[in-house]
Amino acid sequence: MEIKDIHNDRIVSFLLHDSPAFIQFYKNPAGNYEWNYVEKKEGESFAEFIPNLRDEKSDVLRMLIVSNQFNEIAQMELSVNKRIFKEEFDVNQSNVSWINIAKTNDDDEDSLRFDFKYFDVDGNPIQEGFE
Repeated sequence: MEIKDIHNDRIVSFLLHDSPAFIQFYKNPAGNYEWNYVEKKEGESFAEFIPNLRDEKSDVLRMLIVSNQFNEIAQMELSVNKRIFKEEFDVNQSNVSWINIAKTNDDDEDSLRFDFKYFDVDGNPIQEGFE
């Protein structure tokens, strides 16, 4: 679905038997990509992932969102330590999107709290969740 290079990491998002997934490669000193990690959300139509980027020294946390053709989520409201991010999605289509979450001095990476609210095309809540 998408190949994204971030420094020496290559993130490939895809659907495995219609389930959202991604595989991560790391560029070795010879310049070749080696498999590093893979994750799949079995039976889901919409999934969030936070790849562990090896060389990322920035103040941005990157969240990958992968959905399949059965997705009915049109909007997601994400709260990270009470900061709100909103993202819209095309329903019933396979999509890949990224949310860049700027870290603040108040954020402790080991204690970030993610709260999710999901909405359908009419703006009605679908479900809420947290990780």
